[in-house]
Amino acid sequence: IGAEDYEYIHIHYTAPAFAIVDSTRIIITSNDADEESIEIPVRVEVHEPSSIVNSNGLPMTTELYQNYPNPFNPTTTIQYNVGAIHESPIQHVELSIYNTQGQKIVTLVSEDQQPGKYVVTWDARHIASGIYYYQLKLDGFMITKRMILIK
Repeated sequence: IGAEDYEYIHIHYTAPAFAIVDSTRIIITSNDADEESIEIPVRVEVHEPSSIVNSNGLPMTTELYQNYPNPFNPTTTIQYNVGAIHESPIQHVELSIYNTQGQKIVTLVSEDQQPGKYVVTWDARHIASGIYYYQLKLDGFMITKRMILIK
């Protein structure tokens, strides 16, 4: 078998929070010294993972995604998942915005929620330009991300 017998191989690999595209090759070497090595070109694409879901299509993990757009003016969208792996099917969820001094600017969500995917829009029309932090809190879970408001 020669290298000409192989098609171009396209491999997808999932990793968090970045994307890299690279072209490389795989070299297959036989244990038989009389056989030639075969080089197979591959293209590797690394993407941000999609959520892991259970058999009901509900996200298994609690996640907070980067707001979009970022930087933004005057509105931005924040997406998060409430995971279905917690003991209680309903979680108290709080999503709040903080300034750089740690002062709470606004609470966007403060309610009990079922496992699922949620999207919230923040209208910062009356807020000054700057760096802000948005924080998702659930029972036993807290994550904070940064966003930039430019006017």
